[in-house]
Amino acid sequence: MPWLFSFLLALYLISSTALSYAAAETGLRVWIRDLDARGVAGVQLTIIDAGKQARNIQTDVQGIALVAPLPGATVRIVRATGPGGQALLMDENDPDGGLRIPLQVGALQQLDLLISDGMLFVEPVAEAEDAPSAAVAPSVTSRSTTDWPEAVATPIIEGAPTPEAIARHSQWDWLRWLVVGVLVAIISVALAWQTRTILRARRAA
Repeated sequence: MPWLFSFLLALYLISSTALSYAAAETGLRVWIRDLDARGVAGVQLTIIDAGKQARNIQTDVQGIALVAPLPGATVRIVRATGPGGQALLMDENDPDGGLRIPLQVGALQQLDLLISDGMLFVEPVAEAEDAPSAAVAPSVTSRSTTDWPEAVATPIIEGAPTPEAIARHSQWDWLRWLVVGVLVAIISVALAWQTRTILRARRAA
């Protein structure tokens, strides 16, 4: 019987590793708002991932779009259109064109974008209140390619999961329960077989 328990242990370790890897997938959550901080629905983005695959996503009623899983550590937004289908101008920081977004592998990350006057740009990071420029509203038209050496994509704060993140993780719940059920069934059969073998040995004695 030692071989059986070794097999069960190996199966459990392999299953746990596979599930952990699957759950820790890389993703990007884009939130597009106007200057009044209201989500803008119907904005379409074309994203090129590290595998050179094009993906089209569209913001929902809250201005949110989610793409996952993503291979590699970067993606590029190469095209953007507004709710009415009009092309949007956006800052570019990649030699091949488009807005390059660095990702953190194994995490769902958030990118905040602002839309105004036919332009789409990365939301400026808030400065300290005592900074000289803190009270000055960001100028949309003054943003150029060189102003954004690298777009900022920050991981979503732990403890405040979004509905998209919850849905992404919940799709693996059934697989976890399936693996647990299979393991329980195998262990039950093994114990029953061992008990039957012991009883037969006692009767034979």
